[in-house]
Amino acid sequence: MQLTRGCEYAIRALTYLAMREEEHPILLADIAKGIGAPPNYLSNIFQILTRLDLVRSHRGAKRGYSLAQPATDINLRQIVEGIEGPISISSCNMDAGWCELDGGCSLFGIWDEIQETITSKLEATTLAKLSGACFLEHVATAIFGVAG
Repeated sequence: MQLTRGCEYAIRALTYLAMREEEHPILLADIAKGIGAPPNYLSNIFQILTRLDLVRSHRGAKRGYSLAQPATDINLRQIVEGIEGPISISSCNMDAGWCELDGGCSLFGIWDEIQETITSKLEATTLAKLSGACFLEHVATAIFGVAG
């Protein structure tokens, strides 16, 4: 399982907003610059994030985006599944009847256990936990090509 670039940008952008939760709404262009993402591409992602009620769009003089919920209430599973769709490491975990062995295969239990571990970790990781020096270093590397 590999996350798409769009999902990575969504996580970065939401973490960026979480780091500035007390500030006024932030312009999309500033978010894009802050995380090293193309503004047009990020605009499409923010439409999805708005529909998912993860960000709020502000119009008028104080236009921009802010988190729609506290950073402690938004977890990575919400973001990943909102952008990518349901998490599944194997078709047998996703589609009942996909395989002729349906439940009689020794791999099913392993795939199910691995998937549970992944989804549990994503649920336990909130935006509040992500904001910090590690994220800033990653952004600096993405933008400037060197560790911050």
